[in-house]
Amino acid sequence: MRERIAGIHFAGRLWVLIVIYILIAIWYANSLPPGEGVDELSHFKYVQYVAQNRRLPLQGRQEGGVRVVMAYHSPLYYIVSAILIHDLDTSDLHITLRPNPHFIWSETGRDGWNAVLPVSSTAAKHRGGLQAIQRLRSFGIVLGVITLIVSYKAVQELLPDHPWSPLGAVALMGLNPSFIYMTVNIHHDVLLAMLFTVGLYGCIYHATHDLQLSDLVIGGVVMGAVILTKLSGLALLPAMMAVLWLRPIKMQDWKNRFWQTCVFGGVTLLVCGWWFVRNQVLYGDLIGLNVYLTYYTHNLRRSPFTWSVFTGEFLAQLGRTFWGAFGFMHILLPFSWRRGMWIMTGIALLGYVVSMVRNFLKPILFGSFVLQPSVFNFASLSRNFTRWASYISKKGRAVVDNAYRLPEKSVAWLGPLVALAGLFVFFVRFAAQTLGAGHGRYLLPVAITLGSILIGGLNAYTRWRHQRLVSIVLLVGMSSYAVASAAIYAWPKYKLPDSIMDVELAEAMPLGIHYDGGVELTAVKVSSPVAAPGQWVQVRTYWSTHSSTVGHTDPYVYLTLVTDDDHTVKTANFWPEAATVPDRWGERIVAKTSAFHIPPKLSGHLCLKVRVRDGKEGPWLLARGNVPLGNGTASAIPIFKLLALGSVQEIGEFDLPAEQRSEVFANTIQLRSVQLPQHVQPGHVLPVAFYWQVLDTIDEDYTLFVHVLDQNDILVAQLDSPPGGGTMPTSSWPHSKPLLDTYPVALPDDLEPGEYEVYIGMYTWPDLIRQPITRDGVYLSDVLRVGSVIVEPPER
Repeated sequence: MRERIAGIHFAGRLWVLIVIYILIAIWYANSLPPGEGVDELSHFKYVQYVAQNRRLPLQGRQEGGVRVVMAYHSPLYYIVSAILIHDLDTSDLHITLRPNPHFIWSETGRDGWNAVLPVSSTAAKHRGGLQAIQRLRSFGIVLGVITLIVSYKAVQELLPDHPWSPLGAVALMGLNPSFIYMTVNIHHDVLLAMLFTVGLYGCIYHATHDLQLSDLVIGGVVMGAVILTKLSGLALLPAMMAVLWLRPIKMQDWKNRFWQTCVFGGVTLLVCGWWFVRNQVLYGDLIGLNVYLTYYTHNLRRSPFTWSVFTGEFLAQLGRTFWGAFGFMHILLPFSWRRGMWIMTGIALLGYVVSMVRNFLKPILFGSFVLQPSVFNFASLSRNFTRWASYISKKGRAVVDNAYRLPEKSVAWLGPLVALAGLFVFFVRFAAQTLGAGHGRYLLPVAITLGSILIGGLNAYTRWRHQRLVSIVLLVGMSSYAVASAAIYAWPKYKLPDSIMDVELAEAMPLGIHYDGGVELTAVKVSSPVAAPGQWVQVRTYWSTHSSTVGHTDPYVYLTLVTDDDHTVKTANFWPEAATVPDRWGERIVAKTSAFHIPPKLSGHLCLKVRVRDGKEGPWLLARGNVPLGNGTASAIPIFKLLALGSVQEIGEFDLPAEQRSEVFANTIQLRSVQLPQHVQPGHVLPVAFYWQVLDTIDEDYTLFVHVLDQNDILVAQLDSPPGGGTMPTSSWPHSKPLLDTYPVALPDDLEPGEYEVYIGMYTWPDLIRQPITRDGVYLSDVLRVGSVIVEPPER
């Protein structure tokens, strides 16, 4: 009865784990947009081809306008998947799921995170192509469940004295976000992980159990199926052969082992041999590698695979993706999360090594032999040396005598460790020849090995006294980790922004510029119309469709900041929305924010101009509607003017103008000279250049105002600003050095021609107390006339 109750407890732990996995996996499958898995559409097109044509595709061959880019992969996953969706019409998939023309793979998501344009219509989700994707994702979840169940049983065999170890080991690997994410993708890696795990379980189980003919046949079928799923499955073969030959045997069993190998190998060849024959006949080599290398030269490594490449590229990519990677394999978790997981991994590995030293090296070195203390003399030293030599000789003979028959427990670990080493070497070899081979999911087929090592290492610190607590903590921790990583860092990447609210749009300046193809530049909003030197100005443009029948126009925007003389300061190029194209916007208004840096020495009017083309390489789109240059123009259109204040600059005495002044502001700042243009036009900037020199220590930060008055002393324009827009307050001015500070005063567009007076003054903020102005110690006023300017009629 006690054994039966214990069995129920074991089953309960397993099914708790399975239920948690299924719930998270279903959530992943429904949250991940169709086509956003790793090469998901490419793998699905392989399945689709087999389902529709009932035969395998050829590498590099385009038939009926279809080219299966994944045709170099082994076919088992695609054949099974094709059977599962044979009753669905998937011909609509190319309409429902269109590749995102803006997408460029980058771990930073530079051009958006989605490789496929989002499905906006609810009705489209019931089409055959999307139903097929969901069906195959469900199939992956089933394979994941099988993988976890077999892994649980395998860890029980590996660590039979520690009943809580399977829960912790399988939680570490099975609730790893990378594993769950892999199982909800249309990808042959999930079938490989399941079959590989079954094969490893066979290795572990038969290290301590009798081997029957049926076991050899099943093992051959599994091995053949693994090879037919992915060529990296060949790493399982040396693990199976090692267990087959190194199981505890008698010397006279060697002949029997030979025949067992023949049976196992024969069944394996019967299952997968036809695939190699087909490759040889069609491509001239057994695995079809030469054709792959011919058609996929962009994936080949051009430089030597050095140690720095191994660590800086292969291991670095493995480190970034093993404990969680989403999307088109470029949505990564924050460095702090990854570092935490790898610190836990390092602690576990250290504990595993310490455990090995404690459990294996100590008995081998010392055994039951103890060096007896005695008086240090030649006779006792001789006796102790003889005892040591005798013991070492005895241990050495035992090692040699038993080299051909390892202990059962060691053989049980032999298969998983050999498989881990083989799979790692396989992918290092693959990385030496191609790019991007360090994905963490490649090691998930040996999750049994990894999980067992980590759980053993973590429990080594307490000698398994708290194994229940460790496993429960890992179960809860990994569940939370899988949920939080996806909810916080993965799924929000795919959520399209909500349509711009009317409140936000009301704060922007309306434009209403229509472009051919049904696209409209609706409005623009600039963070500040006045820019201090070195400041970043945020420009937000609002886009929409102005036609009910929007075509396939894909606007690519060039937003340029130029000076009055049309000199380009900076250009921002962008898609209005990286995740979509206009025919997927619907009724939404999309917005894009660009940042422009204002150079420190730049002052005066700056103009934002916009120009749009159809795609990055397409023709310029004609603008119509509210266009200053007239309808039907493809030229850059001005949409906003802003004012750059310029910075305070130190100058030399020889840079001072010939006309000198001597007024002193606030008893400490001398005005050495002022420069004004003689003529200016309405709507332009009046640049007023001041030359200052500090006479004494300045404790206050002053604000300078420039007023432009007409003949009736009516204020028509003004600019109030601290020097350099606040970048160089007066309290920081150097002593006894001439300084140049320019104040660009924007004049109204409707300013009447005539002569205008320019006055200046200083005050403190926020009390607005004007500072005295003196000349030769005599008080003048708190405002000073510095000149006049003639406003000319505007050019026609």
